[in-house]
Amino acid sequence: MKVIGNKILVKVQKEEASTKTVSGLIIPTGTKNPGIEVAEVISVGDGEDVSSVGVGEKMFIHKGYGSEFTNPEDNEKYRVMDPSGIIVIFD
Repeated sequence: MKVIGNKILVKVQKEEASTKTVSGLIIPTGTKNPGIEVAEVISVGDGEDVSSVGVGEKMFIHKGYGSEFTNPEDNEKYRVMDPSGIIVIFD
């Protein structure tokens, strides 16, 4: 899939609410802020505003930001967004 202009195609990472240890201890996982999601960049448009974003980079984005859709080829959910929804790009 390819996006155009100042758009970014991301795949939001699924978060598990918690994990359970062998001894039965439940440990919360995911981000500590419910308004943030972790996403991976799948495709970057050719606009100037997205020139600093690269395919494969992971980032924090605002939860629910952009337009989500399901790809019929792989039945996975993706989101098209502009760069203003990016909070931080991981190094």
